[in-house]
Amino acid sequence: MKNLVNIGHLPPRLGGSAMVNEELVRGLSEAHDWNIRLISHGLERFKGMLTPTLLGTSIPIEWFVMDYFPAHEDAPAEYTQKKNEMILNSLHKVMSTFPADAIMVGHECYAWSIPELKQLGLPIALVTHGTPTHGLGQGIYSNESRDELLRCMGESDIVIAVSQYLADILNGFGIENVHVINNAIDIDMFSPRPPNQKLRAELDLAPEDFVVSHYSNMRPIKRVQDLVEAAKLVRNENFKYLIVGDGPCREGIVDMVKADGLQSKFKFLGKLPRKRIPELMNLSDIVVSTSEREGFGRSIREAQACGKVVIASRSGPALIQHGYDGLVYDVGNVDELAGYILGVANNKFEAIGKNAVCTAKSYDLAAQVKEYSDVLNDLCLIHA
Repeated sequence: MKNLVNIGHLPPRLGGSAMVNEELVRGLSEAHDWNIRLISHGLERFKGMLTPTLLGTSIPIEWFVMDYFPAHEDAPAEYTQKKNEMILNSLHKVMSTFPADAIMVGHECYAWSIPELKQLGLPIALVTHGTPTHGLGQGIYSNESRDELLRCMGESDIVIAVSQYLADILNGFGIENVHVINNAIDIDMFSPRPPNQKLRAELDLAPEDFVVSHYSNMRPIKRVQDLVEAAKLVRNENFKYLIVGDGPCREGIVDMVKADGLQSKFKFLGKLPRKRIPELMNLSDIVVSTSEREGFGRSIREAQACGKVVIASRSGPALIQHGYDGLVYDVGNVDELAGYILGVANNKFEAIGKNAVCTAKSYDLAAQVKEYSDVLNDLCLIHA
């Protein structure tokens, strides 16, 4: 059994990367004999929800609590320095009783600490999920910050990208030690099931209602406003929209819905326990992803696994074969989005759901966890 320190996002933090990291850690611990200690950035507003161990396990978590600076912005040098100091302090505390064999930096927003971590003489794997990597090519960072982030990322022994799309971005900036392991889904949890009629009644959905759902952390990059604009064009009282998730744009989107007189069509369900997401997806007729950019698009794959027709923006990785296992539209083109919503409602794309299930089966969680374990084991052997 080898010892691994994982520095990454964890719930209750919002966003897909926290869920991905949690599932990966559980899988490595349960199925592949990794002894794990976790270090994670706890946000001040969630301080009362930070547990000493990963829920349902005995895996300890060392939280460091500090203010949050959005990953899609260029953080001040003082913030990055303070965060690095807290990461290193947490790591030294963990390793005082835990002789680690390897370190996994579970998100590129922690990559700034890699040069200091390297001084410990342990192999380091960095996992890239999206936002900071997108930022490299989007002009988010100053030239100085961009070059420093690339230098830090390049000092890891291996970079694991969750999609080929992200790997291509990194390769374009000269980072060559990139290995692609696609994000996975739990196909036992996400699978086609009959709609829960009790839940449908609780949500006050009539039998004739056509349900469109959206899942995100409601940041600006998710462009939830495009779904509201599309709903205005659809103009059908039997269309109902479920918005699942929470984030900085929620209040603005709620105000937008009120201003457009769409309160009867939209239901904002907030952040829900993960076990409820498959139930809501199976209740839906369509799942819509409106993002400007995505690293992998986890909710897209999960909806496909449930046999749903997914309508997604062209936001990065080519997750959908248009017309075969989903539908894609140009980012921000609400007319095109509205047209596809109406097309699905009129049964123009009946075969897509069945094809989507077949596509999703190739993203099995167990296979993904094994691939991570193999990469980490190889890394440890090289450094032995």
